[in-house]
Amino acid sequence: MLKIPFLRNVFFASLLAAILVPCVVIVFIYPKFQGVLIQLVEDEAVRFTKHWAGWFDDVRGDLAPEMITGEILKETSILQKDLGARKVRVFSKWGDIIYSSDLKEVGGRNTHDYFHEIVAQGDAYTKLVKKNEKSAEGKTVSAHVAEIYVPIMRNGQFWGALETYYDITKARDTLNSLIRGSALILIIVVFCMEGMIILLLLRAGRMVTSLTDTEKKLRYEKEFSEAVFNSISDPIAVVDPLTYEVINANEAAYQQFGEFLGPSRAAKCFEFTHNSSKPCSGANHTCPMVRTYQTGLPAYDEHIHYKPNGDISYEDVFTYPIKNEAGEVERIVHISRENRERKAAREEKMRLEAQLDRSRKMEAIGLLAGGVAHDLNNVLSGIVSYPDLLMLDCPEEDKTMRDSLAIIRDSGLRASAIVMDLLTLARRGVMEMEALNLNAVIQDYLNSPEYNKLHAYHPRLKVRFTPDPDLHNIKGSEVHLRKSVMNLVSNAAESMPNGGDVHISTMNSRMEESAAKDKGIEPGDYALLIVADDGIGMNEVELTRIFEPFYTKKKMGRSGAGLGMAVVWGAVQDHKGHIDVSSSPQKGTTFFLRFPATEDPIAEEPDDPAWEECLGNNQSILVVEDVPQQQVLAKRVLEKLGYQVRLAESGPEALVILDSTPMDLVMVDTVLGTDMDGLDLLEKIKNMLPHQKAIITSGYFEAEVMEKARNLGVMQYVKKPYTTKNLGMAIRMEFDKKD
Repeated sequence: MLKIPFLRNVFFASLLAAILVPCVVIVFIYPKFQGVLIQLVEDEAVRFTKHWAGWFDDVRGDLAPEMITGEILKETSILQKDLGARKVRVFSKWGDIIYSSDLKEVGGRNTHDYFHEIVAQGDAYTKLVKKNEKSAEGKTVSAHVAEIYVPIMRNGQFWGALETYYDITKARDTLNSLIRGSALILIIVVFCMEGMIILLLLRAGRMVTSLTDTEKKLRYEKEFSEAVFNSISDPIAVVDPLTYEVINANEAAYQQFGEFLGPSRAAKCFEFTHNSSKPCSGANHTCPMVRTYQTGLPAYDEHIHYKPNGDISYEDVFTYPIKNEAGEVERIVHISRENRERKAAREEKMRLEAQLDRSRKMEAIGLLAGGVAHDLNNVLSGIVSYPDLLMLDCPEEDKTMRDSLAIIRDSGLRASAIVMDLLTLARRGVMEMEALNLNAVIQDYLNSPEYNKLHAYHPRLKVRFTPDPDLHNIKGSEVHLRKSVMNLVSNAAESMPNGGDVHISTMNSRMEESAAKDKGIEPGDYALLIVADDGIGMNEVELTRIFEPFYTKKKMGRSGAGLGMAVVWGAVQDHKGHIDVSSSPQKGTTFFLRFPATEDPIAEEPDDPAWEECLGNNQSILVVEDVPQQQVLAKRVLEKLGYQVRLAESGPEALVILDSTPMDLVMVDTVLGTDMDGLDLLEKIKNMLPHQKAIITSGYFEAEVMEKARNLGVMQYVKKPYTTKNLGMAIRMEFDKKD
């Protein structure tokens, strides 16, 4: 019984009532009876006082002892006996005792506060004094008495007071006996009722316990069923086969299709699984639920489901019947399970298609870059080489002319760098790999004119560099890595138009086999480059397109706009590394670039050669070039370097010249028209003259071309547009090479 909250509360409430009822009688009712007794005694004393004071209606002056005559004493004695007063005293208005049934008290004075503050103010004062306790005047009494002081008023003024002592022992004992008897009877009645209540509660408790146990079992079974139902990771829905409305669904279904399965709408299964307004139909989406309803048997089918975010998933759909007592299908359990193999195959297909699409884009850009590079660099050769030649003849003091020529030359070199960007992102250019340290590459960029120009354009940009002093060396192309750092810092600056912080850091990183496999790189040690900014960041769509060529959020018109991040991606791929990006709107962007470590030492960087080191010694050079302007340019540069020059505009012409006239060196352009390209010419020259020294030039080099040239023994190549020093040093290195 006590385990049931309601019955427990009823029991304790009735028990509390049984305890409180006698207490209420004693605490509240008894004082009420006692108050009535006091009031009766007090009323008698007031009547006695009024009667007694009436004897002095004709008397003038203050109440005094001589006014108490023998007749008054006789009447007072009679009244005292009739009222049962044990003692009577009369006080003057000053508190002097002018009469007392105890003659020894006459002449005394009442100096207590209650007399002057209560009685003298016209109010009666009553005090119940128990046996052997002290009265208001401090005297011990031998019985239960009521001590009453009643003021004698005349014309509204205090004239004196009459005090009476009443023996209330008998009345008090009678009252106490009455109260105790009543309380006992009441307690007996209450506890009898309490016993009956307890019996009723015990019986009710057994009934409620039985009902509670049954309810607990039902609730447990319901909760157990719901827990099992919701613990299944596959979306499950109970569907009405006639209306297709979802009656119930598990947590997995709500998580996947919660937007459609709200409690305020009667969702139909085909609405949230197929994003359709009508039931499934057709050869590819036959409805297994219809078959289950028609046959009363479980059914299965393969479906494509559409998620609220627009994604599709390949699902195995199972349906099971729920039948009534008549064997009719009332409800159908609809279970869908994602087919991970089909999903993986689809994702792999999408990945391969994306990879193929990227490859096609890069191939198209590569074809564009390769086709443009040679011709454009030939055009740029005049813009670069002629100013270089003129500067050699220009007096040092003519600073204006030299600066103008330098601007023309540098503009041509910057235009050539844009072509190199195209080749880099298409991964078709020649990349010279050497052991180097990323810290030095980064520091070199931060000390470069390019960085100073960027900082001048973004004066509120703050760049911090935290290098790892023990950073692994890597094998790479300093030009391409430096270009990548420049593009990353430039990209960060563009993302912070109002200024901000860019933090560049390096550290060593170890890629274990599982992590390396996920990133598609080899396990081992890597040098990690991190470039972080606190700029505007990117959303998910922008992140997916960040490495696309010509995709940019920058203002067009600046050099290389739209190619920077594509160049970074191409450079990382060429270095067999990996790049990660972390970004979100208004929270900045962080790039993580990993490059494989190498144990090769860093070679010492050669000093910039002096002009004298680039000069020849009147050796003969055959220039094979099919573009007339390039022939003239090459002849002028080589003669300036101190060589004798002969020209040939095709391969066959060059072979005829070499057959009749020995030449110290042959300078061959790789593209020579339709008769014979540069590599074919070199192969024929080497067959005819195995020890013939040769170099190649071109506006566009591919790795395959360089590999074939090295196999023929041609180790030096010069990229157009070339400067006088670059060409001179390549020729000198070829002459200095030992056969």
